[in-house]
Amino acid sequence: MTNETYFEGTLPSHRRERDLLIELLQADRGNRVVDDLDLDSFTMAWGFNANSGNVWLSDEDLNCVMLNSDDKLENWLNCSNCSHEGFKSEMPLNDNQECKDCEDKN
Repeated sequence: MTNETYFEGTLPSHRRERDLLIELLQADRGNRVVDDLDLDSFTMAWGFNANSGNVWLSDEDLNCVMLNSDDKLENWLNCSNCSHEGFKSEMPLNDNQECKDCEDKN
């Protein structure tokens, strides 16, 4: 067992993560994306987190996409203030990249 929790570019050692990576690539190839997502701008890398089990595709600016509950690729965002995470449709960010809770506190 390793102490590292984040991996990029190496094949996941667990079947579940491998299957999720395959699903991500199939969604990309099948153009199963949320309406406003433009994957043509992505120079894709992929990664996974051993603690959360999340598997994602990302670009050179670390913008991430994951499969949402509709089996479509959607932007995965995190709040710059509190680190709250979620899909763009569930957690829109303001111009300062803050979630609604943090925006309301200011």
